[in-house]
Amino acid sequence: MHLGKLNDGKKLNKNSPIGNDTGIDGLWRADPKNNCGKKYAIIEAKATTGVARATNKYVASKLGILSKKHKGKPVIQMDHFWIGERIKRELKDLTDDIKYDFGRIKKIDGYHKICTRHIIVISLLVDPGLSHIEALLDDTKTNFNHASHNGIVIHRYGEPTVENIIQEKRRQLQKKKTGTGKNKK
Repeated sequence: MHLGKLNDGKKLNKNSPIGNDTGIDGLWRADPKNNCGKKYAIIEAKATTGVARATNKYVASKLGILSKKHKGKPVIQMDHFWIGERIKRELKDLTDDIKYDFGRIKKIDGYHKICTRHIIVISLLVDPGLSHIEALLDDTKTNFNHASHNGIVIHRYGEPTVENIIQEKRRQLQKKKTGTGKNKK
């Protein structure tokens, strides 16, 4: 067994267009010792060229919502149903040992028994953060010093904070639906 990214042929992908629904950004084999005792990690990455605030409310505002509903509730990016549906798609391309691990779970939405969720928010504070991301996306810039991360701020969220972020997103959606806000009680 080796630690590392499992989906997308173990390769990092270039950014996709905004609003796509391609799936999980990263399914990684993790070290259970530093992953809440679980063998796999599911990663969602968000990036902004502005200042990312380290609050559940801010991170929740960055999560997508599907038009599809599950049990009458909106499906929110990184909620259990959203991940379960995407794991079904990912499994067909993964190795037999990984399929076996997930196959031992009675229902695919029980994936959380062997996985933890993580959200990483990267704030590319103008430059050199912008130069860094442009270099990552440009295959011709092979001499760029990717080790220099000046201007980049990274916020990491794991379980149970991810669940709190999902619940905050649900509250935001409910407020929007009912028309309640800060000035209304």
